[in-house]
Amino acid sequence: MEKEYNPAIVKTDDQKHVEAVNIVFLILLILPQILIILGVDKLLGNTVTARLLFSQAIYILPVLCYLIFVRRSVAPCRFKRIRISNILLCVLMYICLMPVLTLLNTISYLYSATTFSNLIFQVSSEIPYPVAAIVVALIPAFCEELTYRGVFYNTYRKVNPLAAIFLSGALFGLLHGNLNQITYAVALGIIFSLIVEATDSIFSSMIVHCLVNLFSTTMVYVLPRLFEFLNSLLEEAKAAGDTQTIDMIMGIVGSEELSIDSVISATPEMFSKQQVLVSIMGSLFPAAIGGFLAFMLFRFISKRCGRWEYICDIFRKPEKSGKIFTIPLIIAFVLMIALIVMNELAARGIIG
Repeated sequence: MEKEYNPAIVKTDDQKHVEAVNIVFLILLILPQILIILGVDKLLGNTVTARLLFSQAIYILPVLCYLIFVRRSVAPCRFKRIRISNILLCVLMYICLMPVLTLLNTISYLYSATTFSNLIFQVSSEIPYPVAAIVVALIPAFCEELTYRGVFYNTYRKVNPLAAIFLSGALFGLLHGNLNQITYAVALGIIFSLIVEATDSIFSSMIVHCLVNLFSTTMVYVLPRLFEFLNSLLEEAKAAGDTQTIDMIMGIVGSEELSIDSVISATPEMFSKQQVLVSIMGSLFPAAIGGFLAFMLFRFISKRCGRWEYICDIFRKPEKSGKIFTIPLIIAFVLMIALIVMNELAARGIIG
């Protein structure tokens, strides 16, 4: 007897794409670990530039395969034209949010023991700044935004727009692999999703993301030279017995050890809980002002692009036409949490 057709159990195209991108994310998580086990990373040597390019290639390959063989189009990624004035407003919005992000990063010091890596500073000794701007800022911004906002967010929003905003941010943050960066990166991922929704174009988040990376890249080149200048100034002040200049430099840096290693080795454990709480309290007012200004700018951008009412409806009347959490995504979350816990235990010296 022929089975009766039941549309309730027939998967929609949107739901199928959700399940497909969840598999893509699981691959993104597992593939680098497999390559490390196989020793592929050792073939790259100690060249940081090659490692960065290789990591981005691994990153983008599953996404491109999905777009070419499953989607067969990049249209869902929202590569739409955007006015320069709106891009500038998005950049201004991010600048206003910097005190909020600083506050979140400081809060992470209450529960994080993760240290920063000094590998990125090797870039400044390997390649000139213009090349680094492409390798460290432009390429990662394009690859990560195409992945998290272009593919993940724009797929999830078809079945659950509100959950998609937070989930794409969570995936972006969790894949960083340590507690210190997760807090900051999750918030950044949510901001990028909102920027895309406000402008209806992925170009807006790509450009803002690129500028965020470019600022960090610039610091990689500026800080060593700044420390060289301060060190020479400190030595001259000591030789001349200029206590005023010595005190000024000590007040700026906090110690006489002026080096990149001293900055990198500054871990959350070096600060007492009281010091962190004092820093948090001092950051609350700037974060509140910055957050308010960022919201007003976001509202203004959304209205200019004719998206404000739609965004309000996302939060007022969240609609669901399917489920986002499927087995591959659940497996990925379990693996990510296990990896984060291991990294944190290693940072605390509990495991090797």
